[in-house]
Amino acid sequence: EWSPTLESHQQIYTRDQGYLAHQQYKMPWPMAPRDVLLSCERKANAREGVLLSECHSVEHEAAPIKDGVVRLILSSTRWRIEALPDERTRLSLDLEMPASMTVGVPKYVVKYCQRSSLRDSVTQLIAAAKRLRLPPHESYLKWRRTRQQVASATRRSPPTGVGASASRLLL
Repeated sequence: EWSPTLESHQQIYTRDQGYLAHQQYKMPWPMAPRDVLLSCERKANAREGVLLSECHSVEHEAAPIKDGVVRLILSSTRWRIEALPDERTRLSLDLEMPASMTVGVPKYVVKYCQRSSLRDSVTQLIAAAKRLRLPPHESYLKWRRTRQQVASATRRSPPTGVGASASRLLL
């Protein structure tokens, strides 16, 4: 919904590595589609108001590389989402990949990824959440909010059940 290049996202359960995230991305011509297989761990600290999501690429027979698709290797990704006072959020992303992943990728695509893709993704995520009228996720509703702000956020939300499953996907 919020990522125009994301073609598919699938959770795959494996006995040896637990849940893995498999994503496929469409790319501008003449680039081949990309996919990525990630093992991720989330850590939430309600006292600090911080959510961390750390991922790295893995290989697994449950998601083999397909013909015509380039497997993207991410050495490390680290999203840090921090609740701030006054309904604000601090968001940061650290991403490491081998230099070999950029071979053959047009320079304008590399520059876009380095300079603008995070801002554009967050803008698109916020727009989708507003358009779909997604409620605040109950796990994070009270983070860095006063009782009055929690009550206000709850009143602004759609009725229970509307968009609830989608909001879990976004966070």
